[in-house]
Amino acid sequence: MITAEARVNRREYRKRVGVEMWQSQLRKGSLDLAVLASLWDGPLDRPQICYRLEQMAGIEVVQGVIYPILRRLRSAQWIDTQWVEIEVGHPRQLFCLTYSGRQSAMELSCRWSKFADGMNRMLGTLSPSD
Repeated sequence: MITAEARVNRREYRKRVGVEMWQSQLRKGSLDLAVLASLWDGPLDRPQICYRLEQMAGIEVVQGVIYPILRRLRSAQWIDTQWVEIEVGHPRQLFCLTYSGRQSAMELSCRWSKFADGMNRMLGTLSPSD
């Protein structure tokens, strides 16, 4: 027989997992735009992109996660790459926005702002239960 405490623990677990899953999906849906925005001021390499995402948006992204995003953005022709020789060490691969990428970043930014404004209006109606 399942005790009342076990049912509460199970409910709390489901709630926590649901919130974490939602947060994960929200993050996945916004990373493309965040990467495009990180490249707005000029070319960066992978570690610099990850650093900028963390410093400016508080988004921690390991380099292994950034690879598929960069591949997807390159496939869409929103970013391009260039190899740069450095004095010490291996050449670095830099990522930069294409003209199409800049246009897309602006369009996505407008859509994000409209979405966020609408969500903020909806969330403004919430009040904690007494």
